[in-house]
Amino acid sequence: MYKKETIEILKVGIPSGLQGMIFAVSNMILQSTVNTWGPRIVEVNADCESIENFCYTSTFSIAQGGSAFISANYGKGEAKNVKKLIFIIEGTCMSFGLLIGMFLLSLNVPLISAYTGGKADSEFYLLCFERLSLLLPTYFLCGAMDSFTNFLRGLNRAAIPMIISIFWACIFRLIWNYFVYSPEPNSIMHSTLILYTCYPVSWIASLLSQMIYYFIERKKIYREIEQNKLEFQNAQ
Repeated sequence: MYKKETIEILKVGIPSGLQGMIFAVSNMILQSTVNTWGPRIVEVNADCESIENFCYTSTFSIAQGGSAFISANYGKGEAKNVKKLIFIIEGTCMSFGLLIGMFLLSLNVPLISAYTGGKADSEFYLLCFERLSLLLPTYFLCGAMDSFTNFLRGLNRAAIPMIISIFWACIFRLIWNYFVYSPEPNSIMHSTLILYTCYPVSWIASLLSQMIYYFIERKKIYREIEQNKLEFQNAQ
């Protein structure tokens, strides 16, 4: 009965689901590398990820909400609103990501203490701070990447953003894991900091790739928006 609408939903939903599944595989492999450092680093990693999730959840929620506004204006044919929303959503995600990231970093000691029940020693705090000081100040880049991906989904572009995200956030991280990070203890590339650096690098690369794709598709997108506007007006 609703064949066209069902196909449109699947065109956005399936790429989004596949992207989430591939991310899980990538994170599993990176976690297996972290596990080779022993239970202490595993515990550090787990506590830090819990703290970082506060930042991730806030920016991802904005990105998801922004997608709904983008798709509504795309369907209605409001080109001016779409252009404005690009800057509003990206700016909001990046601002919240940076502010929350820096706020969490400033509270790293009490937060770590809360997760460990105040039983951690100074070395544990130092190891946590090493990871948090790299990722929390750069988490706004993850928010920018997610918001731009959702922005493109709202413009009925889901497949190519999925491929871009899978490459940079999954395949690239695996390449980094096997060819940049070194498992050899005597190597200068053998450190958890080197391993964690793949995250902000992949966020920047993915964001830039999504932006390039948008500018390639821009004329086609706004022709579709004009067509949607005519169809919307005729339907009234």
